[in-house]
Amino acid sequence: MSDGQSDNAGRPTAFISHHSSQVETARRLKVILGHHGVTGWMAPDDIDPGQPFDKAIVDQVRQSDLIILLFCGQSDQSRHVKRELMMAEDSDKLIYPVRLEEKPADGLAYWLNDYQWIDWFDGDDKTITRMIDTIKRQAKNAAPDPAPPPVTAQTAQPAAAPPPPAEPAAAAAAPVNGGSANGGPGNQWKIPIVTALIVAAVMLAGFYIMTRDDGTETAAADTTTDPALDDGRTSVQEVESVEPQPIAPVPQQPEPQYAEPAPSPTPPASAVPATGGGYYVVVGSFQPGDRTALRRARGFQACAGIEPIVARSDDYPGLAPGLTVVMIGSYPDAAAANRALGLAQPCVADAYVRTVGG
Repeated sequence: MSDGQSDNAGRPTAFISHHSSQVETARRLKVILGHHGVTGWMAPDDIDPGQPFDKAIVDQVRQSDLIILLFCGQSDQSRHVKRELMMAEDSDKLIYPVRLEEKPADGLAYWLNDYQWIDWFDGDDKTITRMIDTIKRQAKNAAPDPAPPPVTAQTAQPAAAPPPPAEPAAAAAAPVNGGSANGGPGNQWKIPIVTALIVAAVMLAGFYIMTRDDGTETAAADTTTDPALDDGRTSVQEVESVEPQPIAPVPQQPEPQYAEPAPSPTPPASAVPATGGGYYVVVGSFQPGDRTALRRARGFQACAGIEPIVARSDDYPGLAPGLTVVMIGSYPDAAAANRALGLAQPCVADAYVRTVGG
């Protein structure tokens, strides 16, 4: 067989590397191994007919658990033996060199100098059996732990059906012809009385059910209308049946529009003293209709704390005609006007004093 492990599950497999001059020794070693629980594989005996020689050796070296080298002068110089050792090293196989001759390694020294030799010069089987004990121990330690058995789902057993209920005891047979159960004389007069009682009970039950239904219907009718509430009050049933009325949306109030403050009333020209005129501090002159005049007036009042006059320049003789002016005054003299100018210029740097009338 080409696969030494396929028919020997659980037994370590040893690849026997040897020179063709030691084929009989290799066969003897294979027999000893087999008697002690180790499967031996060797070429050419275990190569199937028609199988390539080199492929069979390569596959078997990889599949075997260990390599046993039968070392002699010819195997030390064999290229095939050297290749088998190289493959064993690459596959991390255990190597057991067995010396058949007392000769140091030369061609195989690179691979064998680090191993403990096993001398089989006399051909004693005990030497091989001691090696087999070591092989089994090391192969067991090197073998991977067996895979746990696959877990199979246990088929749920259906619960045992409960035992059927016990059949009720058969009722005692009624006495024939009205006779008593104990064989005494029958009490035939009891039968009509029992029958009458049963009929009466059925009639009472029917009457009770009928009167109960009538009372229920009457109560239901009473809850529908309540004469005591004819004074305009709403009964509970009416309150519960009233559908909620949708709430009318609250109309949105229009946003308030900002209104420009009305300009301060402008005194007419006749209000200015005719003799000597008056003095004003002008803080701005604008074209008619320019809303900047109103913004200047509000800003100046907020800054200086003095409410200005917004007026047409045509109403004040001495001012340039055709303008809208923002000014404060009037002041009786130039000194008073200059003091007001000192208050205005921190807010409007180009403010100036102007004489009106006179």
